[in-house]
Amino acid sequence: MQVNQQMSFSEQVVSMFAVDILFTVHGAGLTTSVFMLPGSALVEVFPPMFREPYYMWVARYADLVYKRITESKIPDKREYYNIRKKIELTNKVFYLPPEVLKEKLESVVPLVWEKKYSMVKCASRVC
Repeated sequence: MQVNQQMSFSEQVVSMFAVDILFTVHGAGLTTSVFMLPGSALVEVFPPMFREPYYMWVARYADLVYKRITESKIPDKREYYNIRKKIELTNKVFYLPPEVLKEKLESVVPLVWEKKYSMVKCASRVC
């Protein structure tokens, strides 16, 4: 699912109701997380050396499961030395090691299941 500027505000709000896990890079687009249902999860990826807690607080007040990923990396290590301001770092290309992504998602899925769906009866033994 993608929420974007071409959607009306009401379409963005309604689309967030269906989100169980929002996995995204830190940025202003995270403001739509306030419309997620309680028990959903927000997984926020931070650029290297950037650790602002704004959306952690939004998630707490909205009763969301919150995970932060701070293990992102910049491909060219020389970039670290040329950064004069923290804001410059947010415009750099960075990547997330796949094993970190896997670990975080595997830790958040059971939390969402427990918090959001634990009262749902399951007809199959897969649950």
